[in-house]
Amino acid sequence: MKILKNLGYLLGLPVLLVLIWWAATLGTTNFFVPTPANLVKTFGEVWFGERFFTDVLPSIWRLVVGVVAAIVIGVVGGVLIGSIRWLRALLEPTLEFFRAIPPPVLVPVLMLLMGITDSMKVVVIISGCL
Repeated sequence: MKILKNLGYLLGLPVLLVLIWWAATLGTTNFFVPTPANLVKTFGEVWFGERFFTDVLPSIWRLVVGVVAAIVIGVVGGVLIGSIRWLRALLEPTLEFFRAIPPPVLVPVLMLLMGITDSMKVVVIISGCL
């Protein structure tokens, strides 16, 4: 019985908020505040339609490639830089410079240098992870 009570508390507020939202947006056509029904319809189109294969899967693939590449670069580079004293002395100023730059700042620079391609998007993910 306690589990049902806890489940009721856990789900009660979100359900109540969605019901209030649904009632508040009935009959409106506001672009900035879509109705829950419109969101459910769009969710179904994206996740169970053609857009899943053209939009979602390529994004997940770029994310996986970027994170795996960042892990490999980080581990191999960290071991090398940590093991070889002269390499650390050589690369430390450059690494400290890039560490001070927020990754979102690199996005426009990479767009100019590489164009808006999949490889640019992967490089942005790698720079954000490193």
